Amino acid sequence: MKIFVNGTEVTEEFLSPPLPGTMAGAVEGVSLHLWQRGLVIESIQVDRRDYGEARADEDDAGNGLCLEIRAGRMPGALVDIARALAELLPTVVIAAHEICQLLEEKQVERAMAGLVDLADALESIRRAFVVASELLPNREYFPFSRAVSEMEGVYPLMVRALDGGDLTALCHIMRDSLIPVLQGSFTRIRPEPAQELH
Repeated sequence: MKIFVNGTEVTEEFLSPPLPGTMAGAVEGVSLHLWQRGLVIESIQVDRRDYGEARADEDDAGNGLCLEIRAGRMPGALVDIARALAELLPTVVIAAHEICQLLEEKQVERAMAGLVDLADALESIRRAFVVASELLPNREYFPFSRAVSEMEGVYPLMVRALDGGDLTALCHIMRDSLIPVLQGSFTRIRPEPAQELH
């Protein structure tokens, strides 16, 4: 699979870490790489071209495919949201760790107070991502859609554990699911000033 952004073929250095082998994974990966460079995808055209024999490490699905991507500068309002989220997310991770620690120490009252604040913070994050996706020229290529969906999927599990009074399960859900999601793709959310591609 070859990938061109605004007519320039992107390099292996640009695509580090490497992209997943699927088309959806490649699009998400390129979108994230562009995001970090202050750029957003406007449109994608998929062509099939003959590049000769497939390499041994290429699958048939990716062989001969060419993604022609048009990208533009990230809107200023989107940059502001992304930078604000980059500041907020680490503090939410720290708060989640502290709540787990309080639960393990049986300081339930303090942990419950922290959970209320954590729930408010997660809802603020969710709303910010909704607004961010609406500022894109094409919402289909929002690079954090999967991560946001994963975060939204964790919240009902936390509520269920809390309603059932299973504080041990709640702590496990936060440590095994919520915190990894917040520390995953979201760690790459801060965009740099818009850069030229090389």
